[in-house]
Amino acid sequence: MTEAEKKKILEDYSSGKSGTRATIEQIGGHDYADLLIALGKYNLGLPPSYTKGREDHIRRASEILQPLLIERHGE
Repeated sequence: MTEAEKKKILEDYSSGKSGTRATIEQIGGHDYADLLIALGKYNLGLPPSYTKGREDHIRRASEILQPLLIERHGE
């Protein structure tokens, strides 16, 4: 899979066009952490349906967790 293909899959997830489990499998991930790392790599957020009403909490958690996950997984 090319980086462009992976980015497209993640963009579709971020916009709410595909589900979590399917996206993880499509990008070759193992779990939700892999999905978060991949989204962070492309500066993409979680789908609107997931974030509705929780934007501030999710933003803060992302600011804290994504750098740690990226560092831990070496991406």
